[in-house]
Amino acid sequence: MKGFCLEEENKEGKNAVERELEETIVCNGLIRHTYVHLPPGCDTSKTLPLLIALHGRLGTGKKMSKQTGFNAIADRERFVVVYPDGIKRSWADGRGITRADAQNIDDVAFLDRLIQSLAAKFPVDLAGVYLVGHSNGGFMALRFSIERPRRVAAVAVVAASLTDDLAKRLDSATKQSAFFIHGTADAVTPYEGWSLPGGGRTLPVEDAAKAWATACGCSESPEPQKIDQAGINPRVFVKDYGSSENENQVKLYRLEAGGHAWPGEPEGLTGFGEKGGRHEINAGEEIWEFFKRVREHGIPRG
Repeated sequence: MKGFCLEEENKEGKNAVERELEETIVCNGLIRHTYVHLPPGCDTSKTLPLLIALHGRLGTGKKMSKQTGFNAIADRERFVVVYPDGIKRSWADGRGITRADAQNIDDVAFLDRLIQSLAAKFPVDLAGVYLVGHSNGGFMALRFSIERPRRVAAVAVVAASLTDDLAKRLDSATKQSAFFIHGTADAVTPYEGWSLPGGGRTLPVEDAAKAWATACGCSESPEPQKIDQAGINPRVFVKDYGSSENENQVKLYRLEAGGHAWPGEPEGLTGFGEKGGRHEINAGEEIWEFFKRVREHGIPRG
């Protein structure tokens, strides 16, 4: 059934909509779990945007929902948000350093099937699928966006960058807008890039944003900006690569002295590698505002 909200009788005998659901999907013989949050009052008359949020290594879908605050944003802005679980609390993002990679998990196939399954059950707009990831989940989001460009309208990553291999596969077929958020003091995924155990490397974040902008036809020389807000520390520097002829947009937030934590998350949720300053900006709000602009422009997928 496409486009429904599950209703049940509450203790007062009134209809109540169950908006927190756990879904299971079988992919390549593995049972995969994901958590779905529906906004209030959704029905079959209108499809809604779909946001898929991928947790970092050692995280979970439920933890990602607490870190990002996307549920409250989804209720206000009316979109469906989904938090899948990776295998062994990780994603096979292609770098060869996670448990999922070690088990040769095909997470590209899983996310592809997840989107199809969600579209068959819930009122989601397949032209409005947005992918978000933190750390390992961010690398996975970038990989999926490059390998399945027709599935995703825009991607946003926190504490993640492109690998050499993914950067080489960027071309004009990559039509998604992209938003990078990264702290300069991140010790887990360094802002200036680093070498991988297999001999490859992860690009400096600014090189990754520039490569994506070039592939999308955006400006390669953005005018730097600064967000001046009272009480915001560390400072936020913005590189906005503008829009291409097809209205694709690429943006980078450089969080001066920012660490590995999801900006704006409650204390104590990152769990490891939390060096560098915590940041008071709300990454969830900033990301959804970016996606809203993408949606308003009606940017075509690749």
